[in-house]
Amino acid sequence: MRYAYEITDNAVPLQWIHSLLATWPALDQPIWHHYTSKNGIKHATKETKGLPIAAHTLLTFISKCNNQTHLHPFSFPDFDLYGAGLHEIPDKGFLTKHLDSDHIPHRKDWVRTFSTVLFLNEVDGGELVLHNIDNESIVIQPKKNRLVTFECTDETYHEVLPVQSKQSVYMPEPRRTLSLFWWRIDHTHKPKRSSAIFC
Repeated sequence: MRYAYEITDNAVPLQWIHSLLATWPALDQPIWHHYTSKNGIKHATKETKGLPIAAHTLLTFISKCNNQTHLHPFSFPDFDLYGAGLHEIPDKGFLTKHLDSDHIPHRKDWVRTFSTVLFLNEVDGGELVLHNIDNESIVIQPKKNRLVTFECTDETYHEVLPVQSKQSVYMPEPRRTLSLFWWRIDHTHKPKRSSAIFC
């Protein structure tokens, strides 16, 4: 499959995940963006201020993992978390097939290279599906403490299948992840997407 990706299970110390889940911000806090459209339903943090300490600890740890940088040796993490950070997809939530943004509006010489996503809990459904231009795909289960790294190009589409909570209908459990995006400098880059493009 022409799609660079890696899966690492038991990626981080489990107590850090427990700490993050215990201090997860309530959805009524101003730190969150709320997305509801035909392309998806999810909540995502919009700034680093207000993130739990455990989130910063995990992000630093992930940034130092040896299995990240060989996908692009000149990549660096964005600790301002443009588009990254805490993500929560509720029961029945999803993201349709899309391409991620390839640049940050105020840093147009930054080019997106790949993403890292740490699954924090397990739910039924909510699979991450990676697609390539040959209509091949890989389905990745949202397993707790699983770190997924995948490249971001003009041809690497992905989606999140609908979440089907393991909990009762009275206490549905959302799909929770922590993400960190990676970039490289290219002064000749011509920006194409400042936000995701959905199919």
